[in-house]
Amino acid sequence: MKKYLLQNKLASLVVLILSIVKTSFAIGNSLLLNQLVNFLTSRDVMHFWMLIAFQFGLYIVWSFLLPYFDYATENIAQKMNNSVRRDIVASLAEMEVSEFNKKKSSEYVSWLTNDITMISNEVFINFFDMVDMAVYVAFAAVTVFIYNSVLVVVMIVLAFAMLFVPRIFDKKLAKTVNDVSTANENLTKVSSDYLTGFSLLFHHERLSLLKEKIAESYEILRQKTMTNEKAQTVMATVLTLFSMLSQLAMSATAGYFVLRGDLTVGFVWTIGNLSGPFFNNLSSFTKFYAKVKANANLLDKFPKVAPRDVTSDYKFERQLVLENLAVVFDKKKISFPNLTFEHGKKYAITGQSGVGKSTLLKILAGDLTDYEGNVLADDKVYSALSSADIHGNLTYVEQSSHLFNESAVDNITLGVLDPDRLATSLSQAQAGDFSDKQIAELSGGKRNGFHLRKGFTMPNRYSS
Repeated sequence: MKKYLLQNKLASLVVLILSIVKTSFAIGNSLLLNQLVNFLTSRDVMHFWMLIAFQFGLYIVWSFLLPYFDYATENIAQKMNNSVRRDIVASLAEMEVSEFNKKKSSEYVSWLTNDITMISNEVFINFFDMVDMAVYVAFAAVTVFIYNSVLVVVMIVLAFAMLFVPRIFDKKLAKTVNDVSTANENLTKVSSDYLTGFSLLFHHERLSLLKEKIAESYEILRQKTMTNEKAQTVMATVLTLFSMLSQLAMSATAGYFVLRGDLTVGFVWTIGNLSGPFFNNLSSFTKFYAKVKANANLLDKFPKVAPRDVTSDYKFERQLVLENLAVVFDKKKISFPNLTFEHGKKYAITGQSGVGKSTLLKILAGDLTDYEGNVLADDKVYSALSSADIHGNLTYVEQSSHLFNESAVDNITLGVLDPDRLATSLSQAQAGDFSDKQIAELSGGKRNGFHLRKGFTMPNRYSS
């Protein structure tokens, strides 16, 4: 949280200044009410109407100030949202594929959408609302102190008691927020899965399963959301009750001093206008604080991955050698024969389904690192190589490689355009001229060929 505030220091300062100006108007208006009552009781008609006119001017300024404060708050919240998104994506971009594949891509999408929305609404927006409330509370306390020091002592004692209330709900709120986040991830994952399989369900007349699965996920999310709302409602009820009792205590104390003749009758009205917003703001402040604290934990769930070195000048010169290679999946061990792949030669790996053909290729591509035995690249142990070393020498074309919703050329080059190599690639793959085509415009057969074309464009020594 602190990191993102410091990244937006100027915008944060603007919000703080706007809050101070806005609060000054609100406090000033409350003080004017005191004078209005005094003018009425003394039947000073001229000054009464002059003060009314002045208040009207204040309300005009106020009407412009409030929307701009909301705009400034939303603006900085959106900037902070994007900062969080950049950090998430930056960490994902530094991951090894084995680490990345521990979660579904839909879960990462949920981080960037659902979780960011929760953080924006419940952390960033609420934080700046808390700043606004804190400014009002401070100004109101100072104003009351100017009139009567005993009243401000009563106000501060009640305020500290109210600030303690959210601590009772901290753990419950943190758990329910995490549950909502997990339910959002599940909903995104299930929705993506079954919507992607729409055609399959359609041809088997099982689209009802689409409705059932997504409806189940939404119901889980609803239940988790309502559990969170219930916890917040209980806390809000306690805070509201405390706020009302505190306002009564302040009015009673002010009335006592009026009866003693220490304060004017108009000040009772002023105290009502100050203590009401004071304790209401304080109640909201404590409620928002609990929300911010609970939802800020979401920032801790995102990975913090150190930058990965993607530079490499290492080259395989002669061969890849497999020695006593084996992998264990679900307590089943897959062993591979000792093999040697020499540079410049072509090999076909054949075998029945499930014997480990794709697994072997994943090991060679560096995607799978948990294995027994050794892979040697020119007598250098494979596990000692960085992913950049491997990628600089070997191109791995998956069985179902992803195609981006971009142009055909962009899908082949992945943003690294070498005109000469691109021309060679298209020629080798007999792809023709797709430079002005989007992936969506191509037939299924032509799309399938793009996986190989990407392999042709990569300047590596081995392809699999």
